[in-house]
Amino acid sequence: MKNIYNISYTKAALLLSPFILRKKVMLALLSACMRPLESLNERFGEYRSSVDASVNCQVCCLRGMLNDHFDYYKRRITVRTAALNRDEYLLWQEQYHKPVMIYNRDYPDTYRPFLLNGAGRTGDENADFEIVLPAGFKLSKDERNQLISLVNSHKLASKKFIITYGQH
Repeated sequence: MKNIYNISYTKAALLLSPFILRKKVMLALLSACMRPLESLNERFGEYRSSVDASVNCQVCCLRGMLNDHFDYYKRRITVRTAALNRDEYLLWQEQYHKPVMIYNRDYPDTYRPFLLNGAGRTGDENADFEIVLPAGFKLSKDERNQLISLVNSHKLASKKFIITYGQH
């Protein structure tokens, strides 16, 4: 199955040409015409081998990848849904139990409301999941950067995460 994309276009063109026309000059012409396809196929093969498809963004795969890299023997690193941080959530009208709608002052004639949190943003500060390292687990700065880059390359682009430490 690995050789399914390993195609020799020069050989295919030679085999598809009529037997009478198979001379040295025709072989050179076919080889010259097929060289761009050969180089594109080589570039595609290099790209195919460079793509890492071993780990996807599922929680079990992400947890396994992190344990393989940072805690191979004890496998104590977990991934869980992050708790909702109420401080970074929307402003609420207590009597109506609804979010506060604030109108944009820059465009007074449109009166398009938007939701606002305490930090002046629209409620996007909460992390979606957290990576829980065991209590007492120490990462160097380089290891922490490596963990962040591994998770960023394997998580969904729209998801945010935080790194926390478990209880003793």
